[in-house]
Amino acid sequence: MNPVHFGSWSLPAVPQDWEVVPQHGIRRPTKKTFQSNVCFTEEPMAAGKDLAGYIEDQISALRHLMPDLQVSGPDRCSFPGCEEAQKLLLRYSLEGHTVIQGQIYVQSGASVGILTLTTIEEEIAEVRDTFDLIRRSAQYRPKPSSPAGSDKQSHD
Repeated sequence: MNPVHFGSWSLPAVPQDWEVVPQHGIRRPTKKTFQSNVCFTEEPMAAGKDLAGYIEDQISALRHLMPDLQVSGPDRCSFPGCEEAQKLLLRYSLEGHTVIQGQIYVQSGASVGILTLTTIEEEIAEVRDTFDLIRRSAQYRPKPSSPAGSDKQSHD
């Protein structure tokens, strides 16, 4: 098993029965309507903005898109190698399903990485252990010489 990279994010391996979605993350392929997935993103932190302010802006934007959005958090959490980390739990309706989304925001230098784990309520029991494994094994290591938001991907 080889590591997989999404910008400054990496996983030591893709979990069994999951597949890579180039430039985005991984998903659990299924014939069902909804595929549980994990997205790895990163952005530069705006000058003068801290992680709490960044997350507030994200929640505000999401509330405009999803009026029924329920938010738990943000709550501080730890994430190896990062200066600060916060987690959110989001719930919203989509096409007759209750979507559950766990987000971990990590700050390293002038960049913020976002790990987003998404499933539907009916499948949470099936993917919980895999989500926990991904959360524990994912790493965010932006390189000072490469700006956040780089779309370089490798899937060796």
